[in-house]
Amino acid sequence: MAIEGVANVTKIQDGPLINDKPSTITTLTEQQLKTSKFLPSLVKTINIAYQGSEQKHLGESQGDRLKSADELVLALRGDPESFIIILSQPHAPEEVLSTATCRRYFGRGPDADTFPWACNHDPAADTEEWELKLLATSPAAQGKGVASYMLALAEREVATRFLAKTHGQAYEVAQETGPITKVKIIICTPKPLYGNYYAKRGYQEDYIKIREKPDMSYEITFMSKTLASRS
Repeated sequence: MAIEGVANVTKIQDGPLINDKPSTITTLTEQQLKTSKFLPSLVKTINIAYQGSEQKHLGESQGDRLKSADELVLALRGDPESFIIILSQPHAPEEVLSTATCRRYFGRGPDADTFPWACNHDPAADTEEWELKLLATSPAAQGKGVASYMLALAEREVATRFLAKTHGQAYEVAQETGPITKVKIIICTPKPLYGNYYAKRGYQEDYIKIREKPDMSYEITFMSKTLASRS
C-alpha cells in the first residue's frame, strides 16, 4: 500500500550544522533518484566510506561497494515506497556528505543460503520490515555524529510512513495473514565493525552468518529494531 503522493513530492528539510555550516536533507524515491543531480556524488561517497571503514577495521578493502549509479538505483528494487536520504550543504549543493537507503523487506530470496549478506528469515505475519542499506558518511563529515543523525532520521521516516498508512484502518496484506501491527527496521553489518554501534542504538542481534575468505573470515550480524506499533 503506497502513501498517496509520496512518489511525486521531493521532501526537503533543514539538517544539522556541519563544520558550522547549514545542511539540507533531501529524501528521494527511486524514480526521483534516477534523474537526481546527486547520483555521481552518492556513488563516490558510498565507495569512499566503505573502503575506508573496511581498511581501518578489517585490514583490507573489498573494493568499490557500488560499480555504477545503476547499481545504486537497483538497490531500491523498484518499490515505490523505497527511499534514499541525502545530506548536502548549500555551498556545495551536489556534494553528498552522508546518505542512507531504506527498502521494504518481504522475505528470503533465492540467494539467502549462498550469499553471506542476504537475510535468510521471513517477517512475522503481523510485522512490516524495512532494510537499512548503504548508510555512509564522507570522511569530511565523519566524527561529528552525522551517521547517528542519519540513522535516526531513517528510523523516523520508516515509522512515520508506517503509521500514516495504517492510521484508522487495519493494514492487511491478505485476509489469511491478518493485520500488520508493527514495523521493524533490519540491518546486516560486519560484527567487528559495527555490531556494538547498532547494539548501543537499540538493535537486537537475530542471527549470524560467517563471511569466509582464505585470508580473512569474520561474522556478519543481522540485527533488528521495532520502530512503531499500533493496536
